[in-house]
Amino acid sequence: IYVDTATEYRDDGMSISYDAGLKMLKVDWIGFQNFESVKYGCLKMYDLLKANACSLVLNDNTNITGVSDAAEWVGGEWFPMMEAAGLSHFAWVFSTVMFNNISAQKAVDLKQGGVITQFFTSCEEAQEWLLRSGGIN
Repeated sequence: IYVDTATEYRDDGMSISYDAGLKMLKVDWIGFQNFESVKYGCLKMYDLLKANACSLVLNDNTNITGVSDAAEWVGGEWFPMMEAAGLSHFAWVFSTVMFNNISAQKAVDLKQGGVITQFFTSCEEAQEWLLRSGGIN
């Protein structure tokens, strides 16, 4: 199912939804991701972050089966774009695939700017941290 609105995006490889009550984007990556799909999905996240003037992202990688290395682009180009668009806190939920986690950590190690990023093993912990650290209480 394909959806593309100002508050939601969904295709076979991901879903992004803006939770107005929590003032955060919730992102769920699905299946195998290559550089092009990561870049496309990240740019969709950027569009929705800007459109909804939010500063929090819950990035869920638990449904990823594999990923090619997009870490340099994510860390060096995308994080600064997101920060300029208003991102302040980014909660990254680890995948069950070790290589994906190494790639995620590399992206954060290469990250430019001041976005506060934290890794988690569950969406519940990630959301609690976002709300405590950068959002509503």
